[in-house]
Amino acid sequence: MADGSRDPDGADQTADESPRGGRDRYERGPTFYATLPADHASRPDIPPGQPILLSAASFEALARHRGRPGALDVAKVPEQVPEIAVDPGGFVAATHGGYRFSWAAYEAWLARLGPRLSWAAFPDLPCEQSLAPLDIQVRARQEQTFQWAWELWGGHDDTENWEVHRAHSWSYVATVQGRTVGQYVRHAEQLAPLLAQQFDHYHYTAYGLDLVDVFGEGGAQATQAWAQHAAQHYRVGIGSLCGRNQPDEVAELVRIVTAVAEVVPWRLHLWGVKLSCLRALARAGLMSRIASFDTAAFNGAFGRDLERRRQECRALGLTQRQHALTLSLPRDARKVAGVLAQQPLW
Repeated sequence: MADGSRDPDGADQTADESPRGGRDRYERGPTFYATLPADHASRPDIPPGQPILLSAASFEALARHRGRPGALDVAKVPEQVPEIAVDPGGFVAATHGGYRFSWAAYEAWLARLGPRLSWAAFPDLPCEQSLAPLDIQVRARQEQTFQWAWELWGGHDDTENWEVHRAHSWSYVATVQGRTVGQYVRHAEQLAPLLAQQFDHYHYTAYGLDLVDVFGEGGAQATQAWAQHAAQHYRVGIGSLCGRNQPDEVAELVRIVTAVAEVVPWRLHLWGVKLSCLRALARAGLMSRIASFDTAAFNGAFGRDLERRRQECRALGLTQRQHALTLSLPRDARKVAGVLAQQPLW
C-alpha cells in the first residue's frame, strides 16, 4: 500500500511475497502448502501463487483405480503454481499395510515433477492413537521411519551420498514421529545423526566448498545452484499432529514443537496443523522455527464446513472440486495470511 501499511490478507503483495507463498518482503514467515489429491493437482483453477503439497499415495491410488497398481503418474501442474512439495503418504501406508510403490518408483516420480519440486519427505509411518495406541507400537513405527530415511538417503557414507544427491533437484525431509513429548524427543535424538549429515551435505556444498577446484568452472556453477536450492529448502518434519483441536491438545502440540526444536536446530515443517495451532505457536514465540506447514482441511469436507460447502455449491452451481479450489482454498489462505500478519514471527 502507498502509505506503507500492510493488507492483513496479503492482497497488496505479489504471489511470491504473500504469506500464502511464504515470501514477505519484510519478514520470512512459514510457507502454507495446500495438500491436493491427485485428481486436483492438474486443475487450472488452483489459485495463482499457491504452493501445493502432493501425496504420492494419492497418485498410486488413482493409478490403481485405473488398473495400474504401483504406478505413479506425473500431474500436469498448471504454471501458476510456483512451488511443489511431496508427502509420500504415510497415513495411507499405515492403514493399508505399507507403501504400495517402490522407492525406485518414488524417486523416479520425484525427478519427473521438474524444477518446481523444492522438497520431498522420506517415507514414514504416523503414530496417531488410532494407529499405534501402545508405546511399543509407536517405537516400531519410529524405527521403521528411521530405517527408511537412511535407506533413501543412502547409508552412512556421506561421500557416496554427496555424489548421489547432487543428481536430485530436491531436498529430502525426514519426519520426527511420536505422540507424546517424550516419544518425539526420543525419535528426534535417533534421527539427529542423519539430520546433521543432510545439513552438512547441502550447506557445506553450497557455502563451504571450493567448487571450482573440484568441478572446474562449468560444473561449479551448476553444483552451487543445486546446493543453494537444496540448502534453502532443507527442513525437518514433525508428524502425527493432525486432529489436535482441543485446548489441551493444542497446548500439547506447543510442548512437542518446543521439545523437538531443542533437539533439532533446523527449521521445521508441521504436518497437517490447524490455524488454532499456528496461533498458539506464535504466542509461544516459535514462529521463527517454523519453515512451513500444510493442510487439506481447507476443502470444507469436515464438520461444520460441510453444510456451508453444500449451500455454496448449490447457490453458485459449483462442483465440490471447483468449490475447494476457487472458494475454500483462497478463503483459508486469507485466514493464514491474517494469522501471520497479526503475530510476531520472531
